Amino acid sequence: MPPQPPPQPPALPPQPASGTPSEAEYTHLISFFKYLVTITLTALTIIIGAGAVFFYRSMSDVKNDAKTSIENTTKAADAEILKIQKGTSEIAPTEAQKSIDDAFTKGNVQAMIERTARERVNTALDQEIQKNLA
Repeated sequence: MPPQPPPQPPALPPQPASGTPSEAEYTHLISFFKYLVTITLTALTIIIGAGAVFFYRSMSDVKNDAKTSIENTTKAADAEILKIQKGTSEIAPTEAQKSIDDAFTKGNVQAMIERTARERVNTALDQEIQKNLA
């Protein structure tokens, strides 16, 4: 098998003969195109950079607003909890006293207290009588 020749580079676009007016026009158009591409890329870079800065500042502001809102909500919740605790500590003794008063107004509790007191007094009296008799 005979050796194969090396691959050929890709063909270049046709270029006009050097020194002709069409070559000068071609060169001028190519440099104008490069200028337009450079200007466009620079403008896009500036716009994207400015957008990133404003977006970052916006996000920073949103973050700070959220943090402030959370802190305010926490403070309000703490104040409400303290208010409820204070109200509860004031209401609890009053309600307990009402409950005790209601229990004494009912006959069965009063009767139970009197019966228990009588039993204890009777037991104590019996013991004293036994001591005195002995």
